[in-house]
Amino acid sequence: MTIRQPVKGAAAFSKTISVLQLIADSKQPPTSAELVKKTMMPRPTMRRILKALIAEDMIQLRANKTYALGIRNIELARKTINQNCLLRAVNSDLARLSEEAQTTVFLGTAIGNEFIFISGSDDEAPVGSYGPYHACAIAKSYLANLPQSRKEEIIGSVSMAAHTRHTTTTSEALRAELKQIHQVGYASLSQQIKLGEKCFGACIFDSNRKPCGGIGFTKTHSELDSQSESKFVDMLVRCRDQINEKLMQSDYHRPEQAV
Repeated sequence: MTIRQPVKGAAAFSKTISVLQLIADSKQPPTSAELVKKTMMPRPTMRRILKALIAEDMIQLRANKTYALGIRNIELARKTINQNCLLRAVNSDLARLSEEAQTTVFLGTAIGNEFIFISGSDDEAPVGSYGPYHACAIAKSYLANLPQSRKEEIIGSVSMAAHTRHTTTTSEALRAELKQIHQVGYASLSQQIKLGEKCFGACIFDSNRKPCGGIGFTKTHSELDSQSESKFVDMLVRCRDQINEKLMQSDYHRPEQAV
């Protein structure tokens, strides 16, 4: 979970959101005591926050006294995706690339220090899931094009957990990969998330020429040879260039985060 500084005058709201995010990020639904321990909030404050979130259907209290996300989040997530300006701007390009490459095409963007998929869905990477910066081709292509200071900030936050024996697991190796990705303009990663698969990713830019997300797809090794791999890269790069031109003409720019 990315920790943000609360907006002046909105500390109570920030606390509520941090609790909601903590519940969402927990591998197992947490108890109130676990939430108090992780947030260091007083118990009365935590009780008020949990009660308010339950009243708004943002969380639910389970029979075993643990807390899980509530049904209202589904509605909000659906509306968030439908209203996302970036997705609406490039959806037709993604559909065309998906048809051409005969596979699911993903679109992702950054939220704080996390990279999240907002379009494209399969069993491995459903919409709303995170793309690990040290292993995901789409996330790496985005990270490779960030300003150096921001890039280092994110690298410092990455857990570097190994998904396979091929996963990049050191900051030094990640920096070397990012340098190469920036030079060639796309990422092509073999078996870093799942054995037998190769992932392709490319960064897309807003009208200010700032990185605003990434697109990409996955192919199994059985679908690839030297000629087909080059063909898929060409498809990806062509789609990336079309999207960048469209975003430039549409004057789309990534919203700045509040500070």
